[in-house]
Amino acid sequence: MNIEVVDVTDGVGVIDVRGDCGSHGQYGQSLLYLGGAAAGLDIADFAGSIGRLFVRAPERAPRPEELQAMRELTTEGYSNGSFAEIFAPLLTLMAVGRYEFRSPEPVTNRIVEGFQAWYSSTKWGISQPKPDEPSGVYPLEDWLTPTEQWPPTGTGTVERYRTAIRQGARPVVITLRAGAENLWSGFVLDGHHKLAAYHAEGLAPTVLRIARVDAPPITAEEVRDHFPSVAEHPEMKWAMAALERRDQRPLYQGDQPYLD
Repeated sequence: MNIEVVDVTDGVGVIDVRGDCGSHGQYGQSLLYLGGAAAGLDIADFAGSIGRLFVRAPERAPRPEELQAMRELTTEGYSNGSFAEIFAPLLTLMAVGRYEFRSPEPVTNRIVEGFQAWYSSTKWGISQPKPDEPSGVYPLEDWLTPTEQWPPTGTGTVERYRTAIRQGARPVVITLRAGAENLWSGFVLDGHHKLAAYHAEGLAPTVLRIARVDAPPITAEEVRDHFPSVAEHPEMKWAMAALERRDQRPLYQGDQPYLD
């Protein structure tokens, strides 16, 4: 696996992600913006273990048209070269910041350093966030979080990708998350139909993982502004309390989050 760190100095901020990777990546959280609108939230539930909550925005966030430029590239493959050059059209959409690119590989190939004894990505899952309502999971696998309706409605497109996969193609799904050490692959930026095709074929998807290394933290105010009903949901109680305490003291103490 190749890892490349890229500094985006002139991005327009159409795609932005905020959050952090938490302790060992377990308590990581990411809030995705598309076109200035909140698109999805992926956050630890802070209820005492490693449960997670996923939420999709009540209204569909605008999809950057420039993502279409990635479609052929990530379907047909690309030549060797730096990620900064290969994915220049994508980088121009990103918020100014530092990003880590991990070369495309099957999602099950990832072994998380320090967790080999009990954790390895031999399994993977697709979270199914609901609009404006937290959906909880207790993950011991890798997770990919759709930012569009799931499953996708374009069955013809899915079938075309299934055929290509059976013929040996490995189209790439692009994901984005906050924090390079975050255990989960993150939000699906591009590739919902590809992901559905892999799932239907029973194969692990090939994923290009992008992480914003210097992402600003999520605030409780942001969650309330963009997901007001979610912020008041009982399942979000501990997560909101943890965010609210961020200004008073660190969100983490050693390897564990503050839960009192």
